[in-house]
Amino acid sequence: MALLRETGQWRRVERASNVRDRELDFLGDFEELVDYDLARDSSNRVVAKRRIDVKPSDASKKRKKRKKTNAPSPAEPALTSPRKVSKNDEDASAVGASMHEWIQLYVPDPILRALNDLKFHHPTAIQRACLPPAIRDGMDILGAAETGSGKTLAFAIPLVAGLLATADRAFGPSALILTPTRELALQIGKHVTAIAKYTDIKVGLLVGGLSVQKQERLLKSGPDIVIATPGRIWTLVDDGCEQLSNIKDVRYLVIDEIDRMVEKGHFEELSNMLYYLNSNASGSASRRQTLAFSATLTFVHPLPKRLLAKKTRPMTSDDKIDNLISLLGLRKRRQLVDLTAKSGLASTLTASCLFCSSLERKDVYVYYFLTKYPGRTLIFANSISCVRRLRSLLSKLNVKAFGLHAELDQKKRFSNLEKFERLNNSVLVASDVAARGLDIQNIDHVIHYQVPKTSEVYVHRSGRTARQSKQGLSLMLVDKQDMLSYRRICKTVNDGRDFSMFPVEKQDLRKYVSRVQAAIELEAIEHHLKSKKAKKSWFRNAAKEADLPWDDDDDDENATERDLEVEEELKRRISILQHQLQSQLKGKPVDVAPKSKYPLFVKPFIDEADEPKSAIDAQVRLGGGGRKPKFAVKLLKKKKQRRQGARSVHKKGKRKASAKRRR
Repeated sequence: MALLRETGQWRRVERASNVRDRELDFLGDFEELVDYDLARDSSNRVVAKRRIDVKPSDASKKRKKRKKTNAPSPAEPALTSPRKVSKNDEDASAVGASMHEWIQLYVPDPILRALNDLKFHHPTAIQRACLPPAIRDGMDILGAAETGSGKTLAFAIPLVAGLLATADRAFGPSALILTPTRELALQIGKHVTAIAKYTDIKVGLLVGGLSVQKQERLLKSGPDIVIATPGRIWTLVDDGCEQLSNIKDVRYLVIDEIDRMVEKGHFEELSNMLYYLNSNASGSASRRQTLAFSATLTFVHPLPKRLLAKKTRPMTSDDKIDNLISLLGLRKRRQLVDLTAKSGLASTLTASCLFCSSLERKDVYVYYFLTKYPGRTLIFANSISCVRRLRSLLSKLNVKAFGLHAELDQKKRFSNLEKFERLNNSVLVASDVAARGLDIQNIDHVIHYQVPKTSEVYVHRSGRTARQSKQGLSLMLVDKQDMLSYRRICKTVNDGRDFSMFPVEKQDLRKYVSRVQAAIELEAIEHHLKSKKAKKSWFRNAAKEADLPWDDDDDDENATERDLEVEEELKRRISILQHQLQSQLKGKPVDVAPKSKYPLFVKPFIDEADEPKSAIDAQVRLGGGGRKPKFAVKLLKKKKQRRQGARSVHKKGKRKASAKRRR
């Protein structure tokens, strides 16, 4: 059904006397609309035919017919003859009214209907900027926008629209999407499948952690769009997978989180894949449309003063873009869309920090925050061992905590993500595997248990909350080892200013100290015994592989009496700590004020009527106060002293040099 724009009037049609049909005698006069414009077709292509209803012979005939027709370019949406109204079209007018903004962006009707089902009635800023040049003009796109701004649909819609407009689609992959992580690949797959709901486009997923044979069978089904991690797809291509023999001829290439993918020392397979794709002698690379996106695409670091003193030229955003253009082999018909703010953070994000003088103090703050401000919280750590320890510690404190890191098997990773998304009051402790791209709905808080090493990682971590214009809080826990990284982040993201300090109530904090201390000791003892058992198991397995005799009874005899006593004592201590912890968690918290050398950064106790409703409310109303701990102040003083010392030495050297010249 075509959408018409009336510019004239209806005119009566005179029927010839020799034209008569008895079945139409009940009709009155006929009228026709003159002087009208065909605004756009509602389908933009022939209705998708279900493959299960088409015989092999019929399918081949239809393919031959499609090849004879001139394939419309992405700049000219395909117009077809009006078709019969079906159940799928009965509310087409309602869809057209609610999707007016999308229609102006040249989005085809099948995608419009899918977007309407998803209740995406208004495009975001990055989508408004990218869709017309990508769909209408077929241009290459380099896109940068804050996290949670809808970048996935900004590249997924042009892909599906382009494939719909291609009449001579070959069997097999016509589009390739590369992502840094398996979780992000799965998420993109869900989005692409959702918007291709009313088409015959098939989506395939190629990621590590799953059976290679199973994924080869998936490729045999002929997916039109392949979403892959660089490692897995390069392994298949390098091994000569028959189904990927024509991967060089893909019409569309998308690289998500491009700045992360091209970092030195990361994703060597991506460089191999790009070289393979761009080395096609048939010239398909010049016809390929490439789209690359990231939240930190144009993000650059200010150089340290030692390099500035050597007059080293800092890398600019333009330099970074030029490098990406050269690496990706983009065409001259390209467009850069940069909608990021200087900080790279969403305007609805509240950023804060807390200074901690020990690991124990960090644990107390985390438990205090999770207890006082319940919600869906994502905690980031820099190492897998830290993720494991913190998840185990929180579980002992009856917090619903799940882990996510690279050493988990793929099934467990997906399972933990699903549980975290399903439960409203839950915690996900993750490494930077979860820092980029993951769109988990309604994450209230992000806690940086360890300060990230770079500003880009901080931006991407914080971007897991405050998505789609919703409010969110980012809390960074800073200790002595984190101060240098913290200063770099402040300089890049916050114009050199410290982040506002999160308010903590001293009376509430003291209630949780004894619980956390018991949980820390319990976790440490259990970890020690588990490590000892794992070591023993390793020796047993090594002996078995080497066909050497091994007897557990002999091992127990070799252990000294002192070792056995220590092990029994530790087991008794575990039992005592478990009983103590359970009684504290079930009953009222013991309000004991233990003497501590650690500084407390607190606000005066407030009345229950004025209690903040959320962590964001607490930060906005009460944050920003408190004193810096001594270690943070000392570090700044030392830095200033070093600078002053360097200046005085420099001046002294100049004076000596000038004195020599005078002589």
